[in-house]
Amino acid sequence: MINGYVINNSPRSRYIFKQHVQSGSKVSLDVMYEKYKNKYRGEFDVEFLEWLEKNKVPVNFDIVVNSIEDAEVPETKKELVEEVVTEFEIPQGRKYNPSKITPKEISELKIKDNPKDVIGRVISVHKLRRAFTLCKDRPGKGTLTKLIKMRIAELK
Repeated sequence: MINGYVINNSPRSRYIFKQHVQSGSKVSLDVMYEKYKNKYRGEFDVEFLEWLEKNKVPVNFDIVVNSIEDAEVPETKKELVEEVVTEFEIPQGRKYNPSKITPKEISELKIKDNPKDVIGRVISVHKLRRAFTLCKDRPGKGTLTKLIKMRIAELK
């Protein structure tokens, strides 16, 4: 059994996870599993958290795990869960590996991170399209959206 929740860190409330989630409010992982168990078609375990992070949790939401009460989960899986659910932060002056950067990281780039150079090194059109989708409707991401769009056109 995994105890935890998904928290809305955005300044606005959103209709997501088949319900209205206020800014700063939490949705239990048990509730999330009940809502998505037919779509996920698996057990309530570490793989569910990975699937949830990859497919359902948007940029401004974080998964927080309080405890894992399952004797069958190996220690490596517990470490993986701790890595998946930590709050995401891009430190200033970080060196990016273009093959390992994720669309989520691309969409959260700030002007201080020199996004023109970072995006210029990415050669995966799929990653760039996903990053474009993640940041096109977000306020303050107009310049980043233009840079991504230009890079996609460059690669085609």
